[in-house]
Amino acid sequence: MPGYHDTYGCFRAVSNILFTQKIFSQAKNIKFVIVTDYSWLRDTALSFKITMKSFLNTFKNVNTIDEEIASCICMVVTKCPSNVDRNTLIGLIQELNIGHT
Repeated sequence: MPGYHDTYGCFRAVSNILFTQKIFSQAKNIKFVIVTDYSWLRDTALSFKITMKSFLNTFKNVNTIDEEIASCICMVVTKCPSNVDRNTLIGLIQELNIGHT
């Protein structure tokens, strides 16, 4: 199903797409905040990969997360153990090798 991998139906997916397109066409600057639970980055991280690939597919002609896109993204990781530092999180995300498909 198109949209955000939910079960709300095609009408909601289409209205979300149209609303998002309207925002993108009128905004001069956009920042994206991606919020994920630490558990989504563990093991196969399948849910996180699906979400990120859907997000990246909204950009045209993107093969990887380049500097221009990276500069407009802020990522928040919740429920992260206190012994996991920023560099460890960056390493986990880089190991996932998420690219545009």
